[in-house]
Amino acid sequence: MAKIFNLYYSSKSDKSNVRSLISKIQDWFEENYKDFEISIFNFDNQFRVVIGKHHSLYLNESEGLLGFADSYRIEDPKHYPDGNYFLFRKTNEYFEIASDQGNSRGIWYYSNNDFFIFSSLQEPIIKLIGGFDFNSQVVPWMLSSGTLGPGNSWDKRLNLLSRNESVKYFYGSGNVKVDNILEVPTQNRAFKKKEVFRLLPEKLKSSFKNINLNAGNTTHLLSGGIESRLLLLFFAKEKALPCLTWTDPSSLSQPLSDVSIAKDISKKLNLAHSILEINFDSGNQEFILKEFLRHGEGRIDHISGYIDGFSIWREIYNKDIEVIIRGDHNFGRYKAYGFEQMRQTLGFELVSDYRNLSTLSLQNNIKESFTKRENETLEEYSFRLGLDFRHTYVNAALNDLKLSFTEIYNPLLNNSIILFSQTIPPSFLEGKNMSKSLNDSILPGIPYAKYASTFSINDITLSLLNEYLKTELSKIDSRVWSLMGIPQDLVKSTLYFLENSTGKTKSNSIIKSLIPKKIKKLLASKGKKSLSYGKIALRLYILSAMYTKLSKH
Repeated sequence: MAKIFNLYYSSKSDKSNVRSLISKIQDWFEENYKDFEISIFNFDNQFRVVIGKHHSLYLNESEGLLGFADSYRIEDPKHYPDGNYFLFRKTNEYFEIASDQGNSRGIWYYSNNDFFIFSSLQEPIIKLIGGFDFNSQVVPWMLSSGTLGPGNSWDKRLNLLSRNESVKYFYGSGNVKVDNILEVPTQNRAFKKKEVFRLLPEKLKSSFKNINLNAGNTTHLLSGGIESRLLLLFFAKEKALPCLTWTDPSSLSQPLSDVSIAKDISKKLNLAHSILEINFDSGNQEFILKEFLRHGEGRIDHISGYIDGFSIWREIYNKDIEVIIRGDHNFGRYKAYGFEQMRQTLGFELVSDYRNLSTLSLQNNIKESFTKRENETLEEYSFRLGLDFRHTYVNAALNDLKLSFTEIYNPLLNNSIILFSQTIPPSFLEGKNMSKSLNDSILPGIPYAKYASTFSINDITLSLLNEYLKTELSKIDSRVWSLMGIPQDLVKSTLYFLENSTGKTKSNSIIKSLIPKKIKKLLASKGKKSLSYGKIALRLYILSAMYTKLSKH
């Protein structure tokens, strides 16, 4: 349950300057996170800040592991345990930071001859090194996908630790070495579906049983989805964990909502189940958006679960629930009708995908590793993009939003589970059929949710946050839009749409959700569409607010 900032400084550094920088950063944390438990550590050549109740985590002067693993004996520089975590360790030659296979949390780093900094947050690094070198590559990615894009940070000087990656900073030279940790296993094309179906439960049980976790302060996040149920059956049920579902109040009476299905499952399995309602306060729009940026740094636009200003997460924090179990996974995606639609379903959306963005002078920077390989099938590309993009730049960003309040653990993303998933032919995993079949063999007769128990981003921006977004976007000087490289015509079109929007209701979302996914995807695959101006409005707000905030450093 923690976010971390760690500064290593050379023994040759100007001590007076170091003390001044440390004082500045400590003041910043104490001002910006005064409503959280903050721990300050001063070691030889190190300064560390930890936000949140970190007592269940493994941290000491020379090493630490944020997350959960089967072993915390990480002093061996060649050992990377099974689990779901970020680790760091200090040897006689270098300082190392390393990620897991699923990149469960965002860690940024910066180095020069005097410093090596790693942090869950970008802003304190920018504040320490001074100035702000805006990364214009985030603009097309935020507008098209609601993310910063692959490897991007707000400041060009910062690097994001990627999944399955080790970064070593060598003290003497100040050099940095970046390596992949584990080799990608070979796909077993000789696998039969029956064999995978037999092996999967064994792999889950084997990986889960060795993870060090205090069940007394842990809660399983239960939805009406496939992976949440899979984890319930193989993890939460075995440890008798209580379950939790959050929902908007209108979904409580809907029989096929996430919350209704979760109630049915927990009752059938005789597990404790609590419900937290997401209530929107119309008079608190500024607070809601500022909290969203404080905890996520504008890394993602998925605000639906946080329109209560993080009230339910603060309740979780105050109840000393130190660990939330989530069901992010690597066992297939729903079927897509073509490569473009598959890419968009995973959140890898481009400016060129949308009519009202493709005419602008903007272009996404796409690394070759994210493009389709020669002779790669739709299922293979989907599997690879889900792991390399979705987990690292969408799911990890969603985890980061909550890490000041509680620790997030995704057992289905343990290293050993991901490595096993990579040996399975992707065609076996299409439509999540493997996980669903396993669920239904153990707990038959309970349907899966037809729609989420939260508002869509479009509903939120066009009705709940409409007035505040209009006001804030109208305030931005045209020079700021120009400095960010955002066309004025897009801003004007968005403001016009907000001004003339009548908003949308939850009932519209419910009606849409009842249309079978297969039909919706088939319809969506026909031709290029326009991106909702409701989404564009929120994304413009994130871009302008973060640019303005970080420029002050």
